[in-house]
Amino acid sequence: MSLFNELMISGRNLEKRKLYRRAAEQYNKAFHLVAPGNGAVLSKQEKTSKQAMERCLIKSKIKIAEGL
Repeated sequence: MSLFNELMISGRNLEKRKLYRRAAEQYNKAFHLVAPGNGAVLSKQEKTSKQAMERCLIKSKIKIAEGL
């Protein structure tokens, strides 16, 4: 199994446990491991890891109620 797949599986497991920031770190590492796509077009692996990372970052944002 490639390191990319191991990082993606690790990120998915962390995401299931609701550890979104750690999962985003794993997805980010996977993103930087893959070979770059053609110019402005991302490769399939880049695209999947970037989408997963962004999804985790959105979920991990802390919401602060107004008036506190």
